[in-house]
Amino acid sequence: MPPCAVAGQLPRQLDPTNLIVLRDSPESAGTGLDRDSVVQAESIVTLTKASVIRRLGRFNDETIQAIDQCVRVSLGLV
Repeated sequence: MPPCAVAGQLPRQLDPTNLIVLRDSPESAGTGLDRDSVVQAESIVTLTKASVIRRLGRFNDETIQAIDQCVRVSLGLV
């Protein structure tokens, strides 16, 4: 999964390139997210290892598959 931006401000309108992750949902378990968030697959970012301070957590396999689908839409592959 390419690194995508994650924001704490939910959009008014959901795009097919966005995945909402609610704080108390199974999708957020183990992620370290402390609020409802949106994964923005239209905003793929590149980070250097030096810019990463620490890992908050990790998405489960099902959520990663959903994010991958959003990335495919963003890149026009579906």
